[in-house]
Amino acid sequence: MHFFMEKLFRTPQGIVLLLAIVVYLGCALLFGAFGMTPPFGWQTGKAIGIFIAWPVLLLILFIRLNRPAFAASWPAAGRLAFYAVGPFLFMLLGTLAEA
Repeated sequence: MHFFMEKLFRTPQGIVLLLAIVVYLGCALLFGAFGMTPPFGWQTGKAIGIFIAWPVLLLILFIRLNRPAFAASWPAAGRLAFYAVGPFLFMLLGTLAEA
């Protein structure tokens, strides 16, 4: 467990993962606890579900993209950042398609 936590805090891709988790869970908290309306016209329950599930998927991607050595890698951090903005891109594309 210490090895995994060290890789989360000391690699660029680990920092990207931690930031994404904080942002997504913070958004889910804002939508659920404080009644903020999700952007792009999404229903509140749908947005909360995606914003809670996406960090779990990002963690799985982090493990898949970085095994076996979990060495620091800026390209891996870029790929993980691209996957991290996935739901926002889908919301934006859905909004543009409706216009």
